[in-house]
Amino acid sequence: NIIKPGLNYRIDDLRATLGISQIRKLKKNNIKRKNIAKIYKNFIIKNNFDIIIPFQKRIGYDYSYHLFPIILPPKVNRDHFVRFFKNNGIQLSFHYIPIHKFKIFKKFGKNLRFTDYVSDKLVSLPLYADLGTKQQDHILKILFKYLQKFKKNPQISL
Repeated sequence: NIIKPGLNYRIDDLRATLGISQIRKLKKNNIKRKNIAKIYKNFIIKNNFDIIIPFQKRIGYDYSYHLFPIILPPKVNRDHFVRFFKNNGIQLSFHYIPIHKFKIFKKFGKNLRFTDYVSDKLVSLPLYADLGTKQQDHILKILFKYLQKFKKNPQISL
């Protein structure tokens, strides 16, 4: 648990060596992740899901594509959504926990409804350089299966 603000910049030799080897692959891996992100984006837009894709203007630009966060439709319960994916062999992640929810900042008692809403609806789809076509197809199939009942336009299908 975070008890006070601070910085930690220590890195050991093993992780430094690993980091150097990963830097050599960075450009190639960023391109792979960029292509995966484009497929996600196009699928979500094509199927007219009521999903917000944060930072989507960055897709196609010089960006690392380390995450593919989405904001779920208002009617979707994130815990149920994540459980559905887990039951289908897909692990999703949570990111961007608002700073006012950390113990040290709770004493300021800020009511940030929009921030809380986004935090409660945000989930990251799997995105890594070695995500294969079959794996991504499975993720998209499960996404479609879950969200088809929440679609704005139910005529479009997979």
